[in-house]
Amino acid sequence: MYIMNRKIWILFIIVFIILFSNVIFSSSNPFETPRRCSDVWGGELCNSTTLDDANFGGCNGTKEPSDSTYGPHILEVYINATNFFPEAGINVTCEFKEVSSVTNYKYFWYYNSSEWISIQNFTSNPDVTQTNNTSIIFNLNSSEGIHRIRCIISKDAETTGPCSNSTYTSATQYDNDDVIFTVTSHLTYDFWNLTNYTTGEEIASNQTFTRNDSINVSAKWNKNISFAQIEHNGTGTWTNYTISSLGNWTNYTLNLSNTSEFNNTIIAIRSIYVNDTYSATNNTYPELYFYLLAGNAPNVTNFWFSYNGTTTNITNKYTNLTIHANVSDDVGLSTVKANITYPDGNSTNATMQGDTSSG
Repeated sequence: MYIMNRKIWILFIIVFIILFSNVIFSSSNPFETPRRCSDVWGGELCNSTTLDDANFGGCNGTKEPSDSTYGPHILEVYINATNFFPEAGINVTCEFKEVSSVTNYKYFWYYNSSEWISIQNFTSNPDVTQTNNTSIIFNLNSSEGIHRIRCIISKDAETTGPCSNSTYTSATQYDNDDVIFTVTSHLTYDFWNLTNYTTGEEIASNQTFTRNDSINVSAKWNKNISFAQIEHNGTGTWTNYTISSLGNWTNYTLNLSNTSEFNNTIIAIRSIYVNDTYSATNNTYPELYFYLLAGNAPNVTNFWFSYNGTTTNITNKYTNLTIHANVSDDVGLSTVKANITYPDGNSTNATMQGDTSSG
């Protein structure tokens, strides 16, 4: 019911949203989802004595001998996440079946996408055959890529390399099991601002635009993005919009001529939320702002008086009357003034009170 100032805030939040499966923030965040050896090898349980669950680098995960009741065996390998950032801590648990009355040699090896590193080894000599969970915590190195943890157990003879086989041990009873995971760098950005749609020139925040202006909201990331969203309140309500322009640049074109998407005057761009192919996430900060001018002059669609609820045949009341008007424009209204001329010729401008939500 009243005309808003020509500058009205529309707040833009550029949001890179949570994957749902292959969307941005996964409902099962791989940086928080534990993983097992059995999750890696086609769903087969790694306690199988015939499963080749260390098939990498000339090794073989098939238990030797394959008889499940005979000799030491690795039942499972557990890690605390599926994806990790470089140099993050990893918690590894190997579930060993140790045989009695002999020395069981147990090893943790780590492959960092380029070389094998011996992390730790243990020995045991139990009185009875038993299952033993042995855990270690260490920091990964800084290389990105597919990494793996290998648990090894051998009987009566040490294993000197990253696989218990004839190359590295004289033992005749042994087992090797791997769990695979991904190490990927953090998502970062070095540019975040409004840009000119045609020239790419950076535009400072808090500028004023018209319906005819073409601008982008842009961010540059340190690696390619797989999913992105922007959130803005161009309609007065925060709404998410998918960004289709990806790569390591995310650009969202603000179609200011679209009165369905933009009918507010103060626009704040809060953040872009992104995911990469490994589900690493980030968002831009701080917020960006701009003002949007109305594309059309205010429109008065109705105008009337009332007195004690009556809107017709109001004459000679010599008392206060209420003036009503339906006024709107394409960015919202804040102030409406009524010019009133009295019978004696005097006139005044009065600010009307009203509800902007009603138009």
